[in-house]
Amino acid sequence: QLQEANQKLRRANEEITKLYEKTRELDNLKSQFFSSVSHELRTPLALILGPTERLLQAPETPDAARRDLDVVARNARALLGHVNNLLDIAKLEAGRMRLDYATTDLSRLVRFVASHFEVLSEEKRIHLHVEAPDALLAELDPEKVQRILMNLVSNAFKFTPAGGRVRVTLRGTPERVLFEVADSGPGIPPDKREAVFERFRQIEEGATRRFGGTGLGLSIARELALLQLGSISISDAPEGGALFVVELPRTAPPNSVVRSAEVTAEFPTDARHVVEELRDRPRTVVSPLGTVEGALLLVVEDNPEMNRFISESLSDQYRIAVAFDGREGLEKAKELRRDLILTDI
Repeated sequence: QLQEANQKLRRANEEITKLYEKTRELDNLKSQFFSSVSHELRTPLALILGPTERLLQAPETPDAARRDLDVVARNARALLGHVNNLLDIAKLEAGRMRLDYATTDLSRLVRFVASHFEVLSEEKRIHLHVEAPDALLAELDPEKVQRILMNLVSNAFKFTPAGGRVRVTLRGTPERVLFEVADSGPGIPPDKREAVFERFRQIEEGATRRFGGTGLGLSIARELALLQLGSISISDAPEGGALFVVELPRTAPPNSVVRSAEVTAEFPTDARHVVEELRDRPRTVVSPLGTVEGALLLVVEDNPEMNRFISESLSDQYRIAVAFDGREGLEKAKELRRDLILTDI
């Protein structure tokens, strides 16, 4: 009996080993897929953005065309941002993400990141407060730290209502640097705080989801912190919402190559799409009354640019009424003698 039990145990172990190897193989294939697709998408996106930006800068471009080109450029940049996130995930999973240490003034970096959100702060009437010393030098990867902060601050703005507050704080000790990003939004329940760092995970899902995104921003932020031997934690903010705390070593690991401060005088950024996705677009309402004799279509779409695109595409053949959320759509569906409702539910 003992011999039979040992044989069963050996077979079970062999089966587990095979399943583990298969899982690793599938993981590698997934990473290769993300990497390949991301690389293949970046080239056509660059070829979309380049000519579009050139046409936008040309003085002879008509205003109507300029408006359409601006939509193309803005959404292409957003797509490129998502593609870059997928590529970063593939690099992180494969262990190919490299650190480029430099002596960096983190106070200046924090203010640089915050400056990207000043227009958004005014538009949404959200008070943005930055607390940082005059200067704080550390040996870190400035591009990776910038990515971490951009993701955390954009997340704070996403969930903070108009009239609320977002705070970014930087402190340092001889051994560590500490960043805090706090907001006055709804906060994150304790049982969800680990889940927000999972890849592709959205706390709000389905029809109740209020915000877009791929669910990669916070995951990448934590991976980049861990890569620099740091951490990110979540707790309750004094402002009433969520408090993200990033801790990083102030000095690079022994034997690391550290560039001088002069090299990092300017910080790189491809962050326009991060802020653009959070901005409220003007809602163009197409009147159902007009010269066009046709069926009345009710377009219910929460993305203002998609709403306008659908409405304008159909307005030469039909009368159009629009709504920007489900409640408004339901009210107009009851109120109007509409012939057809178009919605993405």
